[in-house]
Amino acid sequence: FKAFLPRFTARYELSSDLNVYASAAKGNKPGGFNNFPADAIPADIADFTAQGFDVFREETAWAYELGAKGRIGRLNFAVAGFYTDWQRQQLSRGESYTRTNGQPNSVVFIQNAGASEIKGFEVELNGNLSREFFFRLGYTFVDARFTRFYDDVTEEIFDTYGRPAFRSDDTRNPL
Repeated sequence: FKAFLPRFTARYELSSDLNVYASAAKGNKPGGFNNFPADAIPADIADFTAQGFDVFREETAWAYELGAKGRIGRLNFAVAGFYTDWQRQQLSRGESYTRTNGQPNSVVFIQNAGASEIKGFEVELNGNLSREFFFRLGYTFVDARFTRFYDDVTEEIFDTYGRPAFRSDDTRNPL
């Protein structure tokens, strides 16, 4: 796997006590190959291959952030908003199979989700209120969700009815 992973950062000082910044960066995690269990019956190996579990693709993410950092009197502050567009996120999935001796077993494969997004903001305040008293306060809000993904095993375990979920062909989650 080969990837070009650019990163862009800009900062502007509005005053000696305030600067703003923006960044954009592309990240990745290489794809790979799942190992099929050596003790699985041929029918299960054929089923795993038909479902595409032999290979998983590279995941990529573009991350964006806008923020400001500064000082007001004795207080330092930082605020930022962020967004990540995550494609082909790699997830683990358990599959059952039958061993060649007839006993049941399970194996974990890596699979790709269609798309995910993460958005949110963070705020931090800190400072010396006196010589003896330093404080720090922070808050982060994150909204992370799959925007295009459907997994029948996850559907059964977590009962995703009522939440948007999509099959890999972009059709809506069947209810």
